[in-house]
Amino acid sequence: MSETTKTNEEKGRPRYNMFQNIGWMFRRAVRTSRWLLPMAGGQVFCGVALAMLELFCAPAVLRQVEGGQLSGLLTVVLAFGGGLMAIGALQRYLDCNVLFDRVFVRIGIINDLTRKYCTTDYLHMEQPAFTAAADRAYNICGSNGGPAEGIWNTLVVLLTKLINFTVFLLLLVRLNAVLLAVTVTGALFSYLSRLAVQRWRNRQKAQEDRLVHQLFYFEERTKDARLAKDAHVFGLGAWLTELYDGAMRLLDGLHARLQARYLATDIFDEVLCLTRNGLAYYWLLRLVLAGELDASGFLLLFGAVSGLGDWLLDLFFHLEDLSEKSRQLSQLREWLDTPEEYLTEGGAPIPRSADGQYTIQLQDVSFRYPGAEHDTIRHLDLTLATGESLAIVGLNGAGKTTLIKLLCGFLDPTEGAVLLNGQDIRTLNRRQYYELFGAVFQKVSVLPATVAENVSQQTAEKGAIDRHRVADCLRRAGLEKTVAALPDGMDTFLGRDVYLEAAQLAGGQEQRLMLARALYKDAPITVLDEPTAALDPLAESDLYQRFGQLTAGHSAVYISHRLASTRFCDRIILLEDGHIAECGTHEGLLAVSGRYAQLFAVQSRYYKENPVIGGPDETAVQHTAPGRQKEDTTHA
Repeated sequence: MSETTKTNEEKGRPRYNMFQNIGWMFRRAVRTSRWLLPMAGGQVFCGVALAMLELFCAPAVLRQVEGGQLSGLLTVVLAFGGGLMAIGALQRYLDCNVLFDRVFVRIGIINDLTRKYCTTDYLHMEQPAFTAAADRAYNICGSNGGPAEGIWNTLVVLLTKLINFTVFLLLLVRLNAVLLAVTVTGALFSYLSRLAVQRWRNRQKAQEDRLVHQLFYFEERTKDARLAKDAHVFGLGAWLTELYDGAMRLLDGLHARLQARYLATDIFDEVLCLTRNGLAYYWLLRLVLAGELDASGFLLLFGAVSGLGDWLLDLFFHLEDLSEKSRQLSQLREWLDTPEEYLTEGGAPIPRSADGQYTIQLQDVSFRYPGAEHDTIRHLDLTLATGESLAIVGLNGAGKTTLIKLLCGFLDPTEGAVLLNGQDIRTLNRRQYYELFGAVFQKVSVLPATVAENVSQQTAEKGAIDRHRVADCLRRAGLEKTVAALPDGMDTFLGRDVYLEAAQLAGGQEQRLMLARALYKDAPITVLDEPTAALDPLAESDLYQRFGQLTAGHSAVYISHRLASTRFCDRIILLEDGHIAECGTHEGLLAVSGRYAQLFAVQSRYYKENPVIGGPDETAVQHTAPGRQKEDTTHA
């Protein structure tokens, strides 16, 4: 980052100035739509022409009336009337058709935002500041009136006002310097009063956005079917209503204070306008009575005085509006220009091994999240050998998920290195590195598409889906019967947020669907992060029995809180405080009676049965709730 950029950010200044942002929008317009700029120029011409016709029409008609020339009067009326009709029709045509080109430019920006969001480094997704900036960028492009589209209207109006103001100024500069100064001063004071209100509103914007966000959150939560159960059981309706009403009262109070300021400003503007017009009327009447000005000239100059103040005031406000839109566009561009640290477009190609197998090694790896005081992973050494199945266990917060993110290349270590077949993955093409992994994460990502498309991650229209392979993966994942029972089998749509008639899978079925997706990819390394969390005991047992078949020929990393599932893995590591506390096989770790054996004993006692009440094992549990033991009655 350059020193200039740092200085601007420290002072809260946008990285790109107004002219840079206008140039950026012009370049996008040229690439996206060749007609936008010509039509915008046509809008400026129409705006100026209409203002001039309206200014000179009445004086010209009055001049013909004073001269008593009927034919000239008809000619003037027809000329001005025809001009107003023609220019007005052209203006309406341009106003209507330019909207499409403005939308095309805005959609192009939205596409760039979406592309950035889908391809950005994963580490950015872990940073709240990045996602908050992304939300702001999308809001800037979220509507027709937003800066990404509204800037065109601001530029057209601003240029029109500037030309009109120049014409009116030329008309009045020869009249009277005092009258001109009064007009300009009145417009300036009116602008400053409105600017003060606008800046007060900007200072309250953060609070307003927070309250609007709260109201939107409450509205969305009341429509959430998952909350409906709790709302009925615990009576949350009244509480949510109270929270909603409280936020609404605060928002209403904020808006009431804002409207009071606007009202005071409007009254101040009216007083200024009355003073300006009164002085102009008085001065022009003196000229008329002195014979220095005729009635048509009086009408022309009085209209110019009124117009000059209005044009100047509008000019100030549209300059302020352009500055605000430029500031927001700078925020959008800054987010788009967020530098990527991973080599996703360049980097060395992944070294292809002859047998298609890969070894991943963590060398003295430490990792600390931004802003954290301590490392989550501390000086960890680990090797995932070719074809090995590795289980990672530990208590919550031990660093299991962070370790997976490091293995998968979602995060880079703050110290040490992650090696693929001996090469630091930071030097390799990261997209190709991701292709080595097939994963089932805790949070499922079922997309609004067919079952076959969800498994294959391909679009059916392109004909790229291997349906036989999809069917085989569904069978291996234990989802064959479930899919066969759906209305259209593997062509049944999922995702009721998009398709009203879509099927809804249960949580465990969705996890199996993610497993089928990982199997379809057939990547050299399989990552299973709590794949049985949503499964019932029978389904979990079935998956354990399939484990060897599912990971055959692949390296596999398995995270689970249920230690009984780890016995199917070649090696188990127990994480504590970000480092490997124990390592070995299931039987070997039990034999050393360490931390793993202790955790396994705690879990396993809840699954034991004591067939004889009051037998020698007084810690056994007979179908009782966890933590409660049958009372020993043998001595009664």
